[in-house]
Amino acid sequence: DLILVDRHTDMVTPMCTQYTYEGLIDEMYSIKHGMVSLDGEVLRKEPGKKSLHPLNSTDTIFNDIRNFNIGVLRPYINKRAQE
Repeated sequence: DLILVDRHTDMVTPMCTQYTYEGLIDEMYSIKHGMVSLDGEVLRKEPGKKSLHPLNSTDTIFNDIRNFNIGVLRPYINKRAQE
């Protein structure tokens, strides 16, 4: 079965994109059970080899910024990098 909904009827759905750091990671890499599978190049490890990275409070940077809106995220990261 296929259900098509005209945008004139459902105008909210296109605006339901996750604009937090954690939400964007989920959309790009699919968080599963608090873990994300990343290529080794992303983690500066072996290129071409996938590894699981936990996303929880043990990762202090992720814990600090997980719920930040992407508009606030860049200035915050720049400030932290200069410290």
